[in-house]
Amino acid sequence: MAKKKIEVQGIVIKVEKNDYVSLTDIAKQSTQVGYASEQDFYFIIRNWFHNQTTLLFLETWEIIHNPKFNQKASAEFRIKAVQRSFPATAQNYIRETGAIGLISKSGRYGGTFAHEDIALNFCYWISPVFQLYFIQEFRRMKKQELLENTTDWALNKVLDSADSIRVLVETIQDMRTGIDASEEE
Repeated sequence: MAKKKIEVQGIVIKVEKNDYVSLTDIAKQSTQVGYASEQDFYFIIRNWFHNQTTLLFLETWEIIHNPKFNQKASAEFRIKAVQRSFPATAQNYIRETGAIGLISKSGRYGGTFAHEDIALNFCYWISPVFQLYFIQEFRRMKKQELLENTTDWALNKVLDSADSIRVLVETIQDMRTGIDASEEE
């Protein structure tokens, strides 16, 4: 499956498998309003992780969706995140708590990706206006996917039905050939 992308206020945002959205791309929105330079995307996400409300949101999301989530480690992470010297990063959070709502990869093709619910929270933290435009584009993408999947499903049903009719017609012809052969004897 090809990677999906949506464009929100001139920012191209990657959407990977299971609809995990690039927080790194969303952080680029801050450069448009003069908050950050291109090199600061990592620090924008890191600042989001220092926010206690963010960490409570992440913890609640994980409790709802992840039976293996380590709540005790999450509470400890939240306490440590108050200290600015503590590296409150997505990778540390995932490693310490067993979180599944985030994916963070280092390197050239890396970045931080989040489940759509978490991405919406990040959008709101960046800019409530940007969040509304993000919701609009994300819904448009999902409707388009649904339309494509429905069209593919309907086409497959028609082809399956046509194949079934072909088999039925061949079976009837074979039966008639057998009946015609027995009448000639």
